[in-house]
Amino acid sequence: MINGSNVYLVEASDSGISTTASGLTLQAFASCDAGDFVLNGGFDVIGTFGTATDIDDYPNKPIFSFDTQTWGWITVINVVGDAELTLNVDAYCFDNPPLRS
Repeated sequence: MINGSNVYLVEASDSGISTTASGLTLQAFASCDAGDFVLNGGFDVIGTFGTATDIDDYPNKPIFSFDTQTWGWITVINVVGDAELTLNVDAYCFDNPPLRS
């Protein structure tokens, strides 16, 4: 059983403006503290977009970042069409010792 008091939330975001001609890729990585691991995560997209806008999410998963040496949740979305969007990514992390203060 996981002690719920050892679970914490981290958030990350990315935003941008897309046009039909240019498209847009947004990426955000919600990173756990070093030595901790990700339990779950997800994302939401807020903003305005046209009826012909296509949003493709890949990946949307837990990942280990070799750059930061941490676990976290990553989401990358490709947007085609007129849009002004913000991608918000959340990760629920387990706090291994030493514990957060």
